Amino acid sequence: TSPMETVNYRLQIKYDDEESEKFKIEPGKKSYSQQYSHVYAARLKQVKEVLVEQCRNKWSNARIVDRIVSAAENSIVGGGGDNENDKSIPFVVIGTCFKEQARPNVLDEYRSEILHNEDDGEGMGEMVRVEERYQVGENDAIALEDESGRIRLAGTNICVERLVTGISIAVLGTLNDKGEL
Repeated sequence: TSPMETVNYRLQIKYDDEESEKFKIEPGKKSYSQQYSHVYAARLKQVKEVLVEQCRNKWSNARIVDRIVSAAENSIVGGGGDNENDKSIPFVVIGTCFKEQARPNVLDEYRSEILHNEDDGEGMGEMVRVEERYQVGENDAIALEDESGRIRLAGTNICVERLVTGISIAVLGTLNDKGEL
């Protein structure tokens, strides 16, 4: 009897460099400053009608501002009257949450994720991962944005540690002297 011979075959695939062109990023040509804005805008567009309906049910007497850029105008106008008390009438703004927070230092982040090698005497060490938990900074803030602009949220009811960038929300409030909702 003769031993069976094992033969391995490698599949050959034609490489087309022209297809790869769409994935190439030229230096200095790509901006990452608003990389998810189109996703957030599409999400807001999908849920805005539902949020408007829920706001009408929950806050039936509140005005619903159609765009964030209109919030300051609505607060100053106060529902159309010249009465100073009209400025304190709450209104609803619908938009996408944006969490303003200190950007982590890349080197600090790298240091916190380094695997420490503790020598066991044989040149082999035990790998230990150092983890840090994200802490909300005292300067972290929440803003609400849509296609027309951004407005910062303020007040004791804003729970910065529980909100994240990208969620669509409705907020009931008035503008303060700083222009914050």
